[in-house]
Amino acid sequence: ARDGLDAITKMRAQVQQKGAESPIALSEEDRKRMKMLRELGRLQDEETGLRGDTKALREQWREAVGDRQATPDATKQAGQDAAKLREDLDTINDARLSREGRRAWEDAREALQRLEAAAEDGQASELELFEAAREAADALERAGAGAESDEAEGKRLGELGKRAERLSDRLGKPLPGPGEVLDEAGRERLERLADAQQSLRERAERLLDDPAADILPGEGKQAMRSADRGMQRARDQ
Repeated sequence: ARDGLDAITKMRAQVQQKGAESPIALSEEDRKRMKMLRELGRLQDEETGLRGDTKALREQWREAVGDRQATPDATKQAGQDAAKLREDLDTINDARLSREGRRAWEDAREALQRLEAAAEDGQASELELFEAAREAADALERAGAGAESDEAEGKRLGELGKRAERLSDRLGKPLPGPGEVLDEAGRERLERLADAQQSLRERAERLLDDPAADILPGEGKQAMRSADRGMQRARDQ
């Protein structure tokens, strides 16, 4: 939900900025811009509400699984994988990324460093390893949105993102899902939130496919689609 909200907020700001930079716009452009602002505003408001509700349930889940110690083998392998990912990430020329892409590049690097440090400590929990890997994977996806997909940096970031995604999936596999640790009321609430999130996903996808979406910046579209994939993962977990 967090990534979805951030992408929608950023997209709305970009549309507003574009309108401010073109005070004498064609009427057709005005119509499209107004439609995008209206629909993005609605999505932003609803995503904000979902984010708050989801956070409460997530904290319940984190509290329930936070004491699970990672096995020595899993910890060692996670540290090795994180180190290799960080080394490969350092070879990417971040100067060729957008400002948002560079910020995401830095976020991914910091997350991988945390994962390495947690592994070296030898006392990491399963949750600690999983969340660091998840943050790295999400940041790499955002960084990839800040590069041209047909350029070397975009392709390599895509490859690194897939590796980080596989690492996150592997580290999250031993953890019980929210449905396994929440009480009945929590599970029912989680299901309602998942349905609401799916509805928002479908609306966001339709909005990106709308003819009026041609006024949206290309980078913003990529960020929205990345957030859409993140929302799908959140619903499936």
